[in-house]
Amino acid sequence: MSTFSLMNIGASALSANQAALTTAGHNIANVNTAGYSRQQVLQTAREGQLTGYGFVGRGVDAASVLRTRDSFLNTNAQQALSLSSADAVRASNLSQLETLFPVGESGLGAATANLFSAFSDMQSVPNDTTSRTAVLARADELAARFQSTAYQIGNIQTRINEQMESDVIQINSLATQIASVNQQIFQYKGTNYSPNDLLDQRDQLVSDLNKLVQTTTIPAADGSLGVFIAGGQPLVLGPEVSKLKLIPDPTDNALKSLVIAQSGMDLGLDFSSIGGGELAGLLRFQTQDLDSVRDQVGFMALAVANVVNNQHKLGLDASGSPAGPLFTIPVISGAAAPQNTGAGTAKATVNDPTGTKLRASDYTVSFTSGTTGTVTRMSDGTVQAFASLATFNVDGLDFNLTAGSVAGDQFVLKPGSVAAQISVAVNSPQKLAATPLAFEFGMQNSGTLAVTSLRGPQQGAALTSPQTNPYLTSPVTLTFTGAGTFNVNGDGTGNPTGVAYPPVTAPPLPANAISYNGWIMVLSGTPAAGDVITLKPFSSVGEIHTNLLAGGTLNDAYSTILATVGTQVQGAQSQAKLSSAISSDATTALTSTSGVNLDEEAAKLLQYQQSYQASAKILQVAQTIFDTLLSTVSR
Repeated sequence: MSTFSLMNIGASALSANQAALTTAGHNIANVNTAGYSRQQVLQTAREGQLTGYGFVGRGVDAASVLRTRDSFLNTNAQQALSLSSADAVRASNLSQLETLFPVGESGLGAATANLFSAFSDMQSVPNDTTSRTAVLARADELAARFQSTAYQIGNIQTRINEQMESDVIQINSLATQIASVNQQIFQYKGTNYSPNDLLDQRDQLVSDLNKLVQTTTIPAADGSLGVFIAGGQPLVLGPEVSKLKLIPDPTDNALKSLVIAQSGMDLGLDFSSIGGGELAGLLRFQTQDLDSVRDQVGFMALAVANVVNNQHKLGLDASGSPAGPLFTIPVISGAAAPQNTGAGTAKATVNDPTGTKLRASDYTVSFTSGTTGTVTRMSDGTVQAFASLATFNVDGLDFNLTAGSVAGDQFVLKPGSVAAQISVAVNSPQKLAATPLAFEFGMQNSGTLAVTSLRGPQQGAALTSPQTNPYLTSPVTLTFTGAGTFNVNGDGTGNPTGVAYPPVTAPPLPANAISYNGWIMVLSGTPAAGDVITLKPFSSVGEIHTNLLAGGTLNDAYSTILATVGTQVQGAQSQAKLSSAISSDATTALTSTSGVNLDEEAAKLLQYQQSYQASAKILQVAQTIFDTLLSTVSR
């Protein structure tokens, strides 16, 4: 073996071990760098040289620098991070939403109960200005509390919009950076060597992106990485980027909808298609949680205002005149769909005489022609057809459709959104009504039965003293056996059956009037067999709080909101805790295989140092041999 061969072996060993030392130092330097993957030098023995006594080695080559990164663990960690981020942001926002619904005196339920209590106090002394003023104050307080709750829900929505805008800006920025790194990696494709640090940089950008929106990645043959969202929509393809953006929701400008711009078109995305990421969590909170609570609060406000108005209009004010509604309930305007081509409009007003029909839901009006179509209750998909533009009632709402719509036009009505607009219609305590009788409808009534007016004994003149009813000392129930007959049950005087409806009485009464033991009730609509009306003595508006949303009580209405939000908070917090633990485990598994271990690198540093020194010794020995040969030849 020649001296030059020995020198070549030493030089190759020196170069390979220097590369190993440099790589170990690079690992140690980046021990705290986010997304960095441990690197190692792949060394291969040079092909031996055939001699007369066999193959003799010719040294070592540093073939390449490998990046330690398990693609499966990497993808698993990214997906787990995405789901954890979505759950965490939803749980955080639900916790803030829960603070809007306190129990006790500061809650909506207490404010409503206080109004009914004030009415009861006024009923006992209807001519007392102080008690009347207290009712008006309680009514103002209730309206203000509904308005305040709706306003705070709106503030949460505004903050969610701002958060989503920030996320979209970050997503677009990260996508642009990934596309830029794709270009850089492509430039090194012809070298047959892996640009490890650029690959780490790209993986970290994808990980940061998954925190905001869940992605799927597919490597391309040119070394670039395709990034897809929402089940296959391309966000990054090589150096090309599709931008995300938020646009006003066509049915409610306070809400934001997510779209991705592709080929000059905006494709809508929802939280269910996105899957995970902070943006998906925000969209889910907006769509499922916040919108639902907004509807429930709004419908509680509508139900209370409607039932109070129904009873209030049956009584007489301090001057003996028929009273009007206590609350002003605004008209519900439908939002036209963007694709509408007609000029029609859709509106609705509350018309629920029994106080049992209102539902916490949005409604979609869809036209199949200029005068026909359907109304869909969005909460459960129930559909009701309409055959003309004449006013029709669905769930206690009178739908008013104007001419001009064409087939395919749609309108979305959000009755729950008007809670912030409900106000007190009475501006004088003397305009408040007191009535000695109150009524309740059966929760299972299926007819169109309603009460137009209700009068007890001596009622009709100014209320100068508390009104009592000597002929009705306890509740009396009317149970209709058909559209024209009913049974009277209770502790009144007697229990007649089969009484004609309307009865023939003297003196003549208005059409559809019932006179029984001193009280007069005028009905409208058509009762069905089994429909029930219960009359209560010494009653007031304060007695009516048992009939609200879909036949539920006041306590049921507010308790439903509290239970809904509370259950959602507990579920979201549990899910966030679980997904956080899964994400932590996935990250730990990835780090254990690709992260830098300082103890391990320190040991390798000593190993490579010794190898480097040994390599230098080979060169030193080769040089000594060479010098000896030269000195021998020179003699």
